[in-house]
Amino acid sequence: MFLLSLLIGEDTMSNGFTEAIGKTLKNEGGLNLNELGRGGVSNFGITQQTLDEYNSSRGLPAEAVADMPKPKAQTILLEDFYQKPGFNRLPHRIGNQLFDYGVQSGPGTAIMAIQRVLGVEADGILGPITEKAIDNFISDKGETVLINGYLDERQEHFDRLTSGSQDFKNIKRGLDKRILKMRPKE
Repeated sequence: MFLLSLLIGEDTMSNGFTEAIGKTLKNEGGLNLNELGRGGVSNFGITQQTLDEYNSSRGLPAEAVADMPKPKAQTILLEDFYQKPGFNRLPHRIGNQLFDYGVQSGPGTAIMAIQRVLGVEADGILGPITEKAIDNFISDKGETVLINGYLDERQEHFDRLTSGSQDFKNIKRGLDKRILKMRPKE
């Protein structure tokens, strides 16, 4: 984490990324050979397609996701799944929730879920309207209520994806446990 803090700066580390990445990497684990998920084989939550796009956009050589070192995964998660979608601009408990869901299902999906909870247009873009709606919701009802509503929306999404599919029954148990672990402790 020391190297990561040098890369991203203390402000980002203190604003929740350390906590977010710790929880998400624990949820994601390392190499996952289960090809049933949307992205296929992954390592630290990074799919081969994501790694290929990252390397290509930076002129780096291709590599197998199975061989990707953890520090590189942390850098990709920071840049493409935390900073790029704007989760670092949110209160850290909310940003961490969106980050975890974004790693699992894509940042746009995570943003659309919070937008549905907030009652704003679900366009998958974390812009000023969504950010203001988050601030207003927290002021009116509290951050814990928002997080629980968000996790309910996330659960409904996974229930829709896994209903009727025998292949996804085992995956569903893992998804349910992950969401349960993400719930705030009162």
